[in-house]
Amino acid sequence: MQYDRIFKRAFTERPPRGDEYIVLLAILQHPPIDNLSAVETIVKLVADKLIRAGSLSGLEPIDRHITHPDIPHDPFVDESIRGQRYLMGCVLIEARDLAATRAAIGVLPTRGRRLHFNNEVDAQKRILLASIAELPVRAFVVVCHRRHGITEFIAREACLAALVSEVQSQRVDRLVLESRQDDREDARIISKLRQPEPPLVFEHRTARREAMLGIADGITWAAGAGAHWQALIEPLVQRVIELRP
Repeated sequence: MQYDRIFKRAFTERPPRGDEYIVLLAILQHPPIDNLSAVETIVKLVADKLIRAGSLSGLEPIDRHITHPDIPHDPFVDESIRGQRYLMGCVLIEARDLAATRAAIGVLPTRGRRLHFNNEVDAQKRILLASIAELPVRAFVVVCHRRHGITEFIAREACLAALVSEVQSQRVDRLVLESRQDDREDARIISKLRQPEPPLVFEHRTARREAMLGIADGITWAAGAGAHWQALIEPLVQRVIELRP
């Protein structure tokens, strides 16, 4: 197998057991050949947790509730619409982990050129969410419950208001949102809502240009997809902010 040497280097205390080997192979389906360093990064991360836990069933999630205010964080934002709910998910990652995590995302098994959950079948979504749960990220989700007369525009503005308030309370100084047709309107809303201190700059990027937006897409999708899917992202999500304008 092309990954045997990587697995041997990662599992220094013992070889991977059969069920662990299957999970690792599922995570690493069809990686780009020129990105084996990223394969090794994610295998080592998973292997360390498996060795500490003793088995798949004994895995403990990364403690994402410990925050380090002096370490820069980068937030990435995507949205999802589920019936009368407008959801906006924000994924935060320490800047020092960003390059390795982008590389790890590059080896995730997706059906298209980028990670987009609407394009994936349920079995693949489970594999992807299990892989995302191993990444050094944390998240919060804003959910706006729309009643009669509350348009998507109003719901998005309410979500942006809550999101900007939350990231500024965490002293995050920049924000990356997935680019949409209404980028100018987003800019107007954020410029109006953000506080002068701490400073907050923002920009829009496409998901093809920014791999981290795929993680925000997955978490936001799962948050709106029901209890089963929400349970898969529970270790990552620190807070769910419910709005009823």
